Amino acid sequence: MKFKTAQKLDDREKPSDVDHLAMLALIGVISIIRAFVISKMWGWYVVPQFHVTELSLPIAFGFSILVAYLIPFQRKSSDDSQTLFNAFGDSLIQSLSVLFLGWIGTNFM
Repeated sequence: MKFKTAQKLDDREKPSDVDHLAMLALIGVISIIRAFVISKMWGWYVVPQFHVTELSLPIAFGFSILVAYLIPFQRKSSDDSQTLFNAFGDSLIQSLSVLFLGWIGTNFM
């Protein structure tokens, strides 16, 4: 007798190597976009206030990884309908929204 979750896993098709490469590529792209957003926000808000140096993209990338490590990841739902492309789109919209709102904030400084 199989458990219900085991049956679900057996019915799904296994991801191919192309799927794995696409996932790695999308993770890389969104990581670079997030590093860019962190670098810009740092330059707009922290540099003028505290007179520190600007963050380069590699340092912002490392900072992003550090923050992701310190803040635990929580799934939004247990629904399997969220695909990798949906997660990428959500992350892209979030990053661009933060960048846009940060840019608006600089106009009031």
